[in-house]
Amino acid sequence: MKDETRGLYLAIILSMVVIFVTNWMFPSPEPQIRQDIEAPQEISAAEEPECNHEGNKRLEEYCPYQSDWFGGITGTGHEYMEWLTKEFKPMMDKRYPTLPGRANTAIGGSSMGGLMSLYAITAYNKVFSKAACLSPSVRLCMPELRQEIANATIHPGTRVYLSWGEKESDNPGALGEYTANALEVCRALLGKGAAVDPYMQPDGTHCEACWAKQVPACMDFLFGGKYE
Repeated sequence: MKDETRGLYLAIILSMVVIFVTNWMFPSPEPQIRQDIEAPQEISAAEEPECNHEGNKRLEEYCPYQSDWFGGITGTGHEYMEWLTKEFKPMMDKRYPTLPGRANTAIGGSSMGGLMSLYAITAYNKVFSKAACLSPSVRLCMPELRQEIANATIHPGTRVYLSWGEKESDNPGALGEYTANALEVCRALLGKGAAVDPYMQPDGTHCEACWAKQVPACMDFLFGGKYE
């Protein structure tokens, strides 16, 4: 009989590899499997090559909807998520000793990656049970995201860590907008039965160094089980 407790959680990070390794301060993407402990460990995987930085391509790939921001964004995030769930994840499950079930699969990202992670935990909740959404760019598409969550089926065991920084922008009123959007998303997910951990980072800006400081608390909430 297969021992389902021995294996690796799969956490997919929507960020280029250099940020994933050095700035988010995760271990190497190549999994390091220890044989001297009984508990399941985590394998973090960043898609490679990184997203396309030509023109608005990064915004298009990491946006699941159409948006008027930045001169207009033709979002191809749905196509990207189809590839991620139907090609990339199966490849990782085949190549490494993962625990492939939904309960052991997480997704996370920052900025546009945070938006895509929020989309993934909502539209692909059968695949992902956990999402880390750090400074997600929800203002680009709040009406569409609001409707997505309203229509979603959120399964038991869903956990979402959602954060934003006190100093994301210098624009007057920006903190109020960021906070209002984040809390609206949190309330909507809570209403669907998800466990949500909202966090406003004091003095936090829109940068990898600030996001890296949140990793321990974020991972503890998603995988530690203390909120059960």
